[in-house]
Formats: sequence, C-alpha cells, structure tokens
Amino acid sequence: MSSYFGESVQQREKSRVLSLTQGGRLLLSHDGQLGALQRSWPRQMRCAMDLDRPGVHGRTEMTRGMRRSSCSLLSMLSFTNWTVLTDATTSDHRTILITVEEDVLHAAEGRTRYNTKRTSWHIFVKKFVEIMKFTLLNSPTEPTEIDVLLEKITNAITVAAKRSMPTKKRFPESLNWWNEQLNGQKKEVYRTRRQCQNEPAGPRKEHLKQKLKQLIRRYRCNAYRARTNSWKKFVEDSSRENPFGFIYKMCAHRLSTRNFCTSIVTETRTTTTWQDSMTAIMDSLFGPSEKVESNHALPMPDPLDQNSATEWTDIEVIGAIRSMKSNKAPGLDMVEVEFLKHLAAGGAVGPLTMLYNACRRCGYFPETWKTANVRVLIKGPDKDPTHPKSYRPICLLSVLSKVLERLICWRLKETMERPQFTSNRQFGFRVGGGTEDAINKMRELVSESNHPVVLALLFDITGAFDNIQWTSIIGELRRRQCPGNMLRLVASYLSGRRVSISNGFQTITRKISKGCPQGSVLGPNFWNACMDSVLIDLELHDFQVVAYADDIIVLIEGSGRRQLEAKAQAATDLIVRWCTKEGLQLSQTKTEMIMLKTSGFYCRSIKRTGLGGVRPPTVKISGKSIKYAENATYLGVTFGTDLDILKHIESTSTKTERIFSSIASLARANWGLGFRTISILYRAVYVPIMLYAAGTWCDLIKSTHRKKLLQSQRKALITMTKAYTTTSTNALQVLAGALPLDLLAKQQFYRFKVRKHIEFSYEDIEYRVADRDTQPNIDRQTLEDIDTQIRSEWSEHWRRSNDAPITKLYFPDISDRMDKTWIEADHYTNQFLTGHGDFQSKLHYFKLQNDDRCHCGAEDTPTHELVICQAYEEERRQLISRLKDEDGNQANLTERSLVSSRANFLAFRDFCKSVSMKKTELRRRPS
Repeated sequence: MSSYFGESVQQREKSRVLSLTQGGRLLLSHDGQLGALQRSWPRQMRCAMDLDRPGVHGRTEMTRGMRRSSCSLLSMLSFTNWTVLTDATTSDHRTILITVEEDVLHAAEGRTRYNTKRTSWHIFVKKFVEIMKFTLLNSPTEPTEIDVLLEKITNAITVAAKRSMPTKKRFPESLNWWNEQLNGQKKEVYRTRRQCQNEPAGPRKEHLKQKLKQLIRRYRCNAYRARTNSWKKFVEDSSRENPFGFIYKMCAHRLSTRNFCTSIVTETRTTTTWQDSMTAIMDSLFGPSEKVESNHALPMPDPLDQNSATEWTDIEVIGAIRSMKSNKAPGLDMVEVEFLKHLAAGGAVGPLTMLYNACRRCGYFPETWKTANVRVLIKGPDKDPTHPKSYRPICLLSVLSKVLERLICWRLKETMERPQFTSNRQFGFRVGGGTEDAINKMRELVSESNHPVVLALLFDITGAFDNIQWTSIIGELRRRQCPGNMLRLVASYLSGRRVSISNGFQTITRKISKGCPQGSVLGPNFWNACMDSVLIDLELHDFQVVAYADDIIVLIEGSGRRQLEAKAQAATDLIVRWCTKEGLQLSQTKTEMIMLKTSGFYCRSIKRTGLGGVRPPTVKISGKSIKYAENATYLGVTFGTDLDILKHIESTSTKTERIFSSIASLARANWGLGFRTISILYRAVYVPIMLYAAGTWCDLIKSTHRKKLLQSQRKALITMTKAYTTTSTNALQVLAGALPLDLLAKQQFYRFKVRKHIEFSYEDIEYRVADRDTQPNIDRQTLEDIDTQIRSEWSEHWRRSNDAPITKLYFPDISDRMDKTWIEADHYTNQFLTGHGDFQSKLHYFKLQNDDRCHCGAEDTPTHELVICQAYEEERRQLISRLKDEDGNQANLTERSLVSSRANFLAFRDFCKSVSMKKTELRRRPS
C-alpha cells in the first residue's frame, strides 16, 4: 500500500485504507508516505506503465501547487501489479495499492576495510612472519600449488591484520552541537504544547499560547546559535589540521555522494530493476555476454621457448611495492597497499618473491586475481544517467596482483621500447613524456609548417582501453620478441578474466574477452604497444601526428580546400582501418577538427560562405562529416583558431571561481578559514588549475588574455586576504605575497624550457644546450636567473603603479616584502595596510557616508586612527610599548617599523582588531 496520511486525516479514513491491505504487512516511512512513482524511472518508463500520461488521472494538482510526486521508497523488490485508488483518503496524494513479490532479498555481509591509521605495524609484521614460519613453504611447480601458496600468504596477511589493527566503522550521524540545555528546552516546548492543546478555550489557553510562542522562539534561537557556533569551530579546526580535508572537498565539490541506481534506456527496452540496469551497463562497457562466451581462447606460446627472463629478487619486489601509491582501494581480498609496504620495510617479502617467481616459471597468473571488483561511476554531472555510455567502470584489483604487474612491466621495458617498433610521437605513459610534451610537440609542428594552413583532426576512440583486443596484445609482444616465459605469463594474465559488481543483495559476474582493466598497471603499456603501429604508419604517409595514450591529433598541412580535404580524408581512413582491425570504434560525436594556422585569403577560401552559412572542409567517418569547432580541447588545454587561448583562460577562470566562491563563504572576517589555509589552497589548487601546461601556451598571451588572468587572480586574492573589494589588484598581490599571474605564467614557461633543455633568450638570459657540457650547473643557475628577472619585473611594475599609495608606505620594495614570509594579514589589518575599509573618508569618497570626519571632528583616515585620534590612545600606547627595533630598543611608530619584524607585526595586528572593535562599539552608543 502506498499512501500519505497528513495530520488532519480522520482516523476512520486511515482505518479504511488499512483494511485494504487484508492483513498484509505494512512498510511506512518516517513521514507516513510511500511513493510508487520512482524518480529513477525515465519518462519512457513512466509512459509505458500508464503513469504520468496526459489525460490519465491528470497532473498532480493540489492546493499547495503543482509538481511531480516525491518518492520515499526505492525498493529492490519487483512490483507485479498496482491499482490507483482515487477516493481512499482526503489527502492531495492518491493512494496506490501495490502487489509485491514475496521473495525478500537479504543483504550479504559486506567486506570491511582495515583502519591503517591505528595500527601496530611491528605486531603486524611479527605476526605475519610467525605464521609463515610455521607454514610449510616449497617452491611451487604447477598452477595448483601456486594457488595454494597464494591462499596461505593471503590468509597470513589477513590474520596478522585482524590481530594488529581495528576495522573501519561507520558511526551513525550525531549532532555535535546538541546539549542538555537544548534538550531541556525542547522538552519544555513539547510539555507546554500538550498543555495548550488539552486546555479548553479561555484566558488560560491564551496565556499558554503566548508562553508557547516565547518558548519556541527561545528554543529556536538557542538551537541556531549552538549549531552555528559548532559549525564555525569545525571549519576552523578541521581546516587548520588538514587544508585539503573535508572543508576543501566540500568547496571543490569532491565529496562522493551515494547515487541510487537509475533505469537505463537501451535501443530495445527500458530497464526496471537493478540487475537489468547493471546488465545493460556491463553490456555496453564490456560487450554482450554471448559474444564473450563464444570468444576463442588466446594462442599460448611454445613452452620450450629458450628466450626467458631471469628471476625476480627481493630487492625488485620491494622496489615494486614501494612504487605503489598508498590509500588506494583494495581488491576482493581486502589486502591494503600499506600492508605490503610495511612487510617490505620489515624485510618479510620472501614468500611474495617465491610466489611471483613461481608465476613466472609456470607462466600462470592466479585465477583469484583475475576477478575485478567493479565500481561504476558517472562521467560527469552533465551526462545523461539513463544512457549506458555515461558511465565509467573502475576495476578494483588485488594489490598483490598489481605488484606482479609492476614486475612484469619492468621486465618488459626493453621489449616495449625497441626503437624499430616504437613511435616517438607517443607521449603517454612513456619515460620523460607528459601532456606538456605532447602539446609542445603539436605547437612545434604547427610553427615549423611551411604551408599557409594547418588543419588539426582530434580523434576520440570510444572505450579505447576497454575494447583493445587481447590477440592484438599477444601478437604485438610476439613481434617484439618478448621472452617466452613472460609471454606465457601475459597470456595467462589476459585469459579468463572476469568483472563482478554487487549491491549487497545481488552480484553480477561477467566474463570478458578484451580490454585492459581500468586501474591495472600493464594496461597503458599494452595500449601503447598496439597503438605504435598506426602512429608509425601515419608518419610513413607523411602525416604529422601527436598522441598521448588514446588522444590522437593529426595535423593536415595545405594551401587549398581540396588539398586539405584529400589529405584529411586519407588520414581519417587510415585510422578507421586500424580501429576496425583492432575492434575499436571512433566516436563520431567527439571527433572534431579545427584550424590551428590560417592566413587571410586562404582561410576565407577554405571556409566558404554561402546561403547555408560558413562551410568548413568536409571530412567524413562512415559517411558522416566530422564536426568543425572554433575551439577544441586537447589534453586539458583549449585552443581556438590560430591557437587563440582566450577560451582556455575563461574556462579555467570559471572553474577556479566556482571553488573559491565556496571558500569565500567560509572565510569571514571573524571566523572561518584563515590566511595560511587559503594561501595553501591558492598555491596548490588555484595556480595549478589556472596555469596548467603554461609552459606550452604562455607565449600566446596577449593584452586581453593578461587582463582576464589578473581579473581571475583578483577574486582569489580578495578571498585570501579578506580585504575590501575596492582594493587594487596590485595591492592585493603585495599583501598576499603572490606573483602577478601573467608573470607567474612567464616564469613557468621559461622553467619548462630549462627542464626540457630547449634553447631560448630572455632579457639578459641566454640558455644554450651546448653549454651544459662545459657548465654542469647551468640549469640551476638559469632557473635562479629566471626567478630574479621575474621578481625584478614585478618590482618595476610596483614602483610605477599609482593605485596603492598607502600600501607602498609599508612595502616600498617587493623583495623586502617577499622575504617577510611571516606576514599573515587579516581583515582588520588589511584595512590599515590598504586604506580601504571602515574609514569615514573612504566611505564618503564612495558616497556611502555624508561626512568624512571622525567622531573627534578630524578627517577619518588610517593615519589619523593610527597616530592622532584620542579615542584609541590606550590601544596606541600598548602598540608602542611592544614595538622594537633590530637592537631590541624602543622603535618609533612608523609604517615601516610596524612590519619590520614578526613581533612588531603581531602587535600591529592586535591594534588593528582592537581599534575596529572599539569603533563599532562607539557607533552603537547613543549620541
């Protein structure tokens, strides 16, 4: 039964509804309602089940408005039938009689992770060694013995963990701000309300009503005050302990939320259960199950192959363990990375080395490691949750298996990097390569082109890592003459893999026959090996190509529309043929093209304008034209026509503004995030986002771009310094000790060139790669010269600026200000340091006050309050008594002395806050 009972519903109406259940069990929510219309059902589903149809029962219309019904129950059970009862209650909600299947699902016992932060690691290592010491260990010679050894090691780790550390627990949500006073006031409100309801009409009832209103008002005010104070304390304490903790994650929208399963719309149907939805998603990501079952087995290498890799040593195993990142989710065996790291630190990796070498000798990858625990995440908030392609699978693999993958990866390094099979245009997952290198190579090819026009084709491969064929991986390793035992081990690693997903009630397991698990160590290397062939083929056909993992950009050079279209179509067809051979598919919606270099007449002739508007070059994939874009994003950097970066700066500014606007709401004048915390977030979050890959695009900055950069920086610095919004950008940069963003971009640009050994000339700095042979320290010296030159440019700009005269009195020299790292100004101090704040003269200047005079009659300025005004004589006397010069003697009250040392600045900061508080108190006094 699905119904809603309001407070005013009569008892006889409730009895009538309850009689319809015929003695069955009822499940009621906390607010008395159950909803049969699930929000997770898309409109196609609702229409198919005669729900929400025009003309059928009408829209949900009530006296309080018209809206879609809410849902209080998302059941894992299947509804076999329901009936709408139109006159069962007087509520706005219609009653729905639901028939539910009798089978009740029970949640399986979940796996609990261990709390590695509260662990006695010496006990853990000691217990593991003791268990393995009394376990008979012989070097396995066949797969069954390897499985037995693996089970013994896993059990020993689990037992040692249980005896040395607690498990993570989920504690119920509690109200930290609730106290006994509020509890007593709440009881008093309830008691008075009952008395008022039971009291007959009369003077006493009116008295109780007035008393109840006063009690409710007091209770609500005290509850609000307690809740607010608790929140303020939590914000300050948690951000002080960990700037990247809960508060930052909340502001950056990085807190994971529990999303309920939605119905999935496929080409043939709409799913109605969790099992159907997960099956549809897994069919889309890993392929239909019938195709997996019919897939032929991988060809196993000859076991007599004499070309074999040597055994791994304890040192190699320890190195592989140490290279893994901590705090990663474990696999189904619940073995954490921290377990293995402490075993490695304690020198207890002997059993692991024996296990891994046995796997190498037998060419066997244990079956228990081949099942991945899948977590399905939606790709973004803008993705359609009813579409199966909107989800990304994350495979949680055993940490023990990842160590073996790392060892295989290192042993195959020579095989993977054979120069005759490797393309130097692949920058992903290669030593010395990165996104900046790929972007820089693309820009280098565009600038070196002798043609007037360069058209860029950006190809997107749908589910690249999830769909690469295993036979292609084995074939590529054979072609590169991979050692026989390693080839057998890789073949065993790929064959018989499974993915499993569970909701606590049901589990779906699916065999897979292609793809590299997301999160695996070997996946990127296998992808690069398969992709090298198409990159080399493109170069052989005289196409300029750059790749980072599966992100491919092909540059088409030409001087006319017909020439560009012919070359672009040839390159596209070549990539399409390779994708078809590898069982991959190009995304027609995400593949796009853009002009990265144009030249007047050529651009107008290529992009013809007719009755239908501008028509770019025509290049097709399977008969459909590739989309032409005015702005395209490659590896996180958005380029426009002719490599314009305005759109990139605007998009990064929007992203950082969203984060820092949330931070600003928690950085108030009297409470919240402090200068130090926001400064850390500025340097670790804001700057990396705004200047991502700045070494590849800084030289493209124009005056418009510079203005946009400084506008974005200004908003972040106002949040950091808590200064008034009328403060100039130059003053904000000095107060925060933050380089102007355009100069910081220039600094990163030249530092990138030094890091990649690219020659350049910058002012008096001449960097030549040939000098590195004769001057070993030239890189370090050049970096120091760059930093000095950048600071010199900032100092010159500060000296010439005229919009921060008061701030210059305190900080006339930039170098001196940057050396004073202990300056952490707050809301009150920055008013005196900038002259922008609660001063009558400044408020009168902005026409916010009619008078510019202090209450003492003189013009109210920062200097007046600091030196002259008699109302703050006591605060001034205490400030002067704390001021000291370099020799420890009494210092004069000047702007420079107030910021000359840490102690003086702290005294000055206390003075500013005291004066501001007293000023507010004086204004509140009746005149």
